[in-house]
Amino acid sequence: MDTDKEQASLIVIFGLLGIPFSLMAIIMPEAMHLAEVFWGLWLIPIGTLVIRSGMFPKWIGYLLYVGSLGYLRATVSYFLIGYVPSFVDYFTMGELIWVLWITVMGAKEIQQ
Repeated sequence: MDTDKEQASLIVIFGLLGIPFSLMAIIMPEAMHLAEVFWGLWLIPIGTLVIRSGMFPKWIGYLLYVGSLGYLRATVSYFLIGYVPSFVDYFTMGELIWVLWITVMGAKEIQQ
């Protein structure tokens, strides 16, 4: 299987861009909401790779897309209304489901 280098590069870029905001949250807690932007953005290429790879069920990739929207919605909510509604947390469950799938079921091998 060929690696989609563009999607993999986006994962690295968004992950690295989120690190300074996560660290900045130690002294300014509001910065965590800025880090959520990059956490959400990095789920888009991960979801794309999950869908294209054939190693995981496609629905997990789509849940990662929904998780991306959850993180972005949390950031927008915080800066527009001052808090994050509790229902937004349910959108980010796709990320947890993917991690649990990898841990319990693993990835299936690709037949060539």
